[in-house]
Amino acid sequence: MTCMRERDIMKNYNLFKVKPYRANEFRYDWSKKALERENLSGVLSVARQRNYGFKTPEQAQSHAERTLEDYKLGASVAKARDFDGSVVQYFIGNALKAGLKQDRIIEVVEAALKKAEKETDEATQPLSDQWGEFFREKTSGDDPSWGEQNASRWRGLYESEKERFFSLPLSTFMEVGTGRDAIRKLFKRNKSGWQAYNTARAVLSTIRLFLLWIEGRNPDLLVESRIKSMTRIDTVVPKGLKKEQENFAATPEMAQSLLEWSVSSRWNISGAVVLKLFTGARTKLLHQWKWNIVDWDKRTISIPEDQTKLKDTYTFAFDAIPNLECALKWAWEMDGKPDPQTPIAPCCQPKFTNMKRDWINQHREIFAITDKAGNKDATVPIQPGKTHKNMERAAFITYGAKLALNHNDNGFTRDNVALVAEDEHSWESYRDKKRTYEQAEEYFALMEMSNLGKAARG
Repeated sequence: MTCMRERDIMKNYNLFKVKPYRANEFRYDWSKKALERENLSGVLSVARQRNYGFKTPEQAQSHAERTLEDYKLGASVAKARDFDGSVVQYFIGNALKAGLKQDRIIEVVEAALKKAEKETDEATQPLSDQWGEFFREKTSGDDPSWGEQNASRWRGLYESEKERFFSLPLSTFMEVGTGRDAIRKLFKRNKSGWQAYNTARAVLSTIRLFLLWIEGRNPDLLVESRIKSMTRIDTVVPKGLKKEQENFAATPEMAQSLLEWSVSSRWNISGAVVLKLFTGARTKLLHQWKWNIVDWDKRTISIPEDQTKLKDTYTFAFDAIPNLECALKWAWEMDGKPDPQTPIAPCCQPKFTNMKRDWINQHREIFAITDKAGNKDATVPIQPGKTHKNMERAAFITYGAKLALNHNDNGFTRDNVALVAEDEHSWESYRDKKRTYEQAEEYFALMEMSNLGKAARG
């Protein structure tokens, strides 16, 4: 019975032959000469010349017929197209399986191919083609997290990785594996600069935001769930990143003690301490400043661009911070009324830092940090660089922001605090959330002459 069916199949279909393969299995072989005679030799390039493993000869026959039909339709659809033949075969196969009649298959397949070609073209585009519009949209002013400082940071990331990460095609991020691999390589290249956990998290957050922005415009290309999976921080960021230092702002009592230190020191450092405490001056930059940054006639402070972190000259009036003029005048007098060319911090930075460390350890009852239970241990030596780093800048920004957010007319505004501190967008790395509004009022009250006098007498 089986042999009779096999002979019938072989006689009726001279383009291929169905043959027994193994027990209860069949295969078919293409007839190369017959295919060439029918001008169908191209089928040999898109289908295996020998297929086997079918349970019945009818299955083998059906498969061979489907392959021939796919090829014939594919040739008519793709004859004017320069497109991958396997893609053509794929869409024709789907159309046939869907039960479409042949007179509609070409129309359906052409539409599918047009979409596939578009997606293929888009998938080859580099990320850099999308970055410009994304960056302009985010920095248009509607997104508060993309202020000038952050915008500058992400612009720097793009410029440094433009020829590497941002040159990758979108297709890299169509699959979780290739996307993760690309992001891991990005972090590996920048491991020396991205050692802090929060830095790595910020970079990864921006990359995720960028890819999701692209996905929103190309939902057929990228998949949201895959993007979120490939940008999980625990799967792409190197292990062992530094834990972020907990923000610590000097208390009013600590600030009062530092003022007393400035007066008692044999070095004229009152101006340096006042500027650190009440303008948030950075120590490294402070040691470059001279008293000529203070214009007593115009009642302003002006920092030249080569002595600022952001490399941009900035000027602010004494009135930007209430009582600042009083405190500066007091410090200038405490320092012996130096001339304009005298350094505000006349000793070197290491000397200044070491003297402050010694003072803090001599007054541990004031500077010891209160633990979560509310206890202080004044017997443990303090390492200011680890536990009290940037405490004056943190205090100025923390307390200034608290006063600026209060509705009372206290003379503080967020813009003024940001201008004096130079960099509003770094506030979160300094603000100490444990500090209160009452402490803020007490802190800045130290600049009143009556309180400054106490420091001089102390």
